[in-house]
Amino acid sequence: MNRESPVFKHGECQPSGFHEIWSLRALYDLKKTVYIGKTVTRQSELEIFAQYDFLSIEPILEPIDLSVLKHNLYTKAVIIGAETGKRKDKVVPKREWIEGIVTECDSAGVAVFMKESLRTIMGNDFRQDRLPWEKKQ
Repeated sequence: MNRESPVFKHGECQPSGFHEIWSLRALYDLKKTVYIGKTVTRQSELEIFAQYDFLSIEPILEPIDLSVLKHNLYTKAVIIGAETGKRKDKVVPKREWIEGIVTECDSAGVAVFMKESLRTIMGNDFRQDRLPWEKKQ
């Protein structure tokens, strides 16, 4: 099976590790195009040369260096969100963590979509770029 296969058959695409079973997500548009992404919360979870269509960094628990995006031809979007809820040791991301991700995405031509949980942290710099699976208006 290759990345351009029109149909992903059950059992053909096996994750390489236990963690990916829980962190892979697939989103569908009306044409039944499949977008495959990975959720990461820490730098150690990022696979440098992975061929994901998008990264979901939520909740962001530490600064994450995405400078590898400029060498990655597959990733078209990064979704960023803060931890929500009232957990005792809840991590509140620093603005500079988000700014670093945005800078790397902008230099690589990758869309940035911030979850509402970042609106107060980012203020006027809050943004939600159009994601690849959203229809053009």
